[in-house]
Amino acid sequence: MTRRDEYSSGAKLHLAGQDAYLDHVVIMIVQLNWGGLPRVLFTLADEFVKRGVRVDLAVCEPGGTRVEAVPAGVRVFQLQRSSNLATRLTALRADPSGWRVMLKPVLLASKPPGYMIYMRSFVEYLRAEQPHVILSASRTLNVMAPWARKLARSHARVVLSEHTPPTPDLSDSAKWGRRFLPPLMARNYAMADAIVAVSHGVADDLARLTGLPLERIKTIYNPIVNEDLWRSTEPAPSHKWLGPDQPPVILGAGRLVPSKDFPTLVRAFGLLRKKRNARLVILGSGKNEAATEEMKHELLEIAREAGVSEDIDLPGFVPNPVAYMASAALFVLSSAHEGFGNVLVEAMAVGCPVVSTDCPSGPAEILENGIWGKLTPVGDHSALSQAMLETLDHPIDADTLRQRAMHFSASRAADEYYRSMFVEEN
Repeated sequence: MTRRDEYSSGAKLHLAGQDAYLDHVVIMIVQLNWGGLPRVLFTLADEFVKRGVRVDLAVCEPGGTRVEAVPAGVRVFQLQRSSNLATRLTALRADPSGWRVMLKPVLLASKPPGYMIYMRSFVEYLRAEQPHVILSASRTLNVMAPWARKLARSHARVVLSEHTPPTPDLSDSAKWGRRFLPPLMARNYAMADAIVAVSHGVADDLARLTGLPLERIKTIYNPIVNEDLWRSTEPAPSHKWLGPDQPPVILGAGRLVPSKDFPTLVRAFGLLRKKRNARLVILGSGKNEAATEEMKHELLEIAREAGVSEDIDLPGFVPNPVAYMASAALFVLSSAHEGFGNVLVEAMAVGCPVVSTDCPSGPAEILENGIWGKLTPVGDHSALSQAMLETLDHPIDADTLRQRAMHFSASRAADEYYRSMFVEEN
């Protein structure tokens, strides 16, 4: 294990139903990389540290690109892999009576799912560091967290957070995931002390898929708006289309993957471009270089067919998309499904009008069913184009959008997570 930055303590807290004072949280994370989920976890970690809580990050995959983004005062523990056989035996030791539900997805699978191969190392961490709360935020990590607590004979409170609707996620996975993972999720999630979903839609889908009582799942919206977000609007991007006296720029941002449905956005832009002058910029990259190039080729071919290839730009990954949002005339989310939709809040927070598909789950909750930005059916490029055109012509006031975005402040989200993890002493 490696460490980064010693922490300071001082919180006076106690676990619900117990007398011992607590001040130590470990957050399980896949990798210290770019992406919506790591940003959410970094923000929560920073907010917890501000409240005097010791925070560790237990990291599975090494070599992340965002080590510098880990908040000051947070320690990083690099977990180590185990063999597939050792992982299967560890899971069986943790829950021998649950062998039936783990038979296909774990014991007989060609390899254990997700990042479960880090379970033995996490058990060692729990025994050595004895945190008071385990916060997990990835599906297979959620499955493994209760097992690890049991094997470590830890008294830590386990809080599991679900950040994407599981049904569409699992529908894209292998057959074992679609058929055999939900019963294992149902069994292991039930062992947690608290379950958090990032939107009501995710909560509903999780309850439906697993049979868990909906009242056991608490919705806490993602922590988006904080001082770091305001600072990230500067410096302004150097993109030539975002200079003065340029046509309005419509912006999309996200991974270049099918679930983001950027082809629908490009087709919608093609229709809009027939009615008014505008440009489209889509930020993001794919899972790897080959996937990025393949998706870029597809989007540019759609643009060529629509006659707008000169008015679309695909810069790839940029480290600071918020600066682009602050300079754009409109931000559009065209996804087929989301867990929450962080980018909508980020755009609103810097005063950029937004349009979104009414996809599961999150956008309708962020926009309150269209009050703060138009919603259109998933995959309907004609409806999306019309909504984009109307919003460009009649945008919502920037200050009004900023006020709505504050509903998703980092401080508010951290307070709600805090209550799920701890009970303050009276």
